[in-house]
Amino acid sequence: MKIIDATILSRRDTGVARGIRQIIISRSGRKDYIMLVNKHFNIPGIYRKVMLPFSHIGPVRFIYQIFLMPFILAYFKAEWYVSPTHILPLFKYGKYLAVAHDMMLYRVKGKYPFFKSLLYHFYYLLTYSNADVLVTSSENSRNEIAAFSKKRVFIVRLKVQLDLDVNKPLYALLGKKFILTVGSLEKGKNIGLLVKAYALLPEALRREYELVITGKNVNSSDELTKLVRSAGIGNSTSFTGFVTDPELIWLYRNCSLFVFPSLYEGFGFPVIEALACGAKVIASDTSSIPEILRNPAYRFSPYVPEDLSSLMRRMLTDREFSSDYTRWLGEEKEFLKKYF
Repeated sequence: MKIIDATILSRRDTGVARGIRQIIISRSGRKDYIMLVNKHFNIPGIYRKVMLPFSHIGPVRFIYQIFLMPFILAYFKAEWYVSPTHILPLFKYGKYLAVAHDMMLYRVKGKYPFFKSLLYHFYYLLTYSNADVLVTSSENSRNEIAAFSKKRVFIVRLKVQLDLDVNKPLYALLGKKFILTVGSLEKGKNIGLLVKAYALLPEALRREYELVITGKNVNSSDELTKLVRSAGIGNSTSFTGFVTDPELIWLYRNCSLFVFPSLYEGFGFPVIEALACGAKVIASDTSSIPEILRNPAYRFSPYVPEDLSSLMRRMLTDREFSSDYTRWLGEEKEFLKKYF
């Protein structure tokens, strides 16, 4: 018997959670798997699942994962425990497989508060010592994890899970041209760079193309609001907050340009999703992103606003450059199929 811990899933999936959901779905109908789930779990067709009485985050879940899990595994006489995150129990029972998504803790300085960084460091050390098998989603992550752990690391290619046949418009944006980004207020998402780069565009372009920032909590950030106001682009910037998958698909399909300025990504789901929806995509030249957006002409430095602003301007105004992008994307279809 094998056990998968699906308690990390919530009602609002991030990019990592989309990958986790995919892993769980791929094993959902098998009789040799038991899914440990919580009240937020909404994947149909699970052959066998056990409901646990706590949310996807919090101290109770920490105690359960670190200390109580071996007793659960012993109760079910599990041969394998599959953790879709980088968190494994303190003690061993059977064999452990962990999905290690990235090494962001060590790559993006200041991303986490001090005590949270210590906790995450403990998680990493525990996982990389107790795991029998490590799985990740990109060559970049595999190389970084392999430098940290002596365990063998395997790559499992994750695919877009959006239902591309379903979309729902954001009516406030109907009829408008807009530049889109998807992210959160986390430091590594680097939304501030895009704000600065957009402010450097000619005023005529800013009047023609609105900047739309979508994602969890972005519409309630005083820091981001102040940055937008100080840059003088408050009248041409919109915050949507969290959007549903159908709304996200509509945004991808209707944006004039999708920009992904992240400092570090274990995989980079929004880039793949935007490409799948037919958006014109430019992204930062860092971490795993060049594995997906392979032409360097459509990547930029995640530290230089002028670099991004110049590329945005070319994508929006240079017809020949835009045609080159369309031609390149057509040539890349076979490569990108493995992600869709």
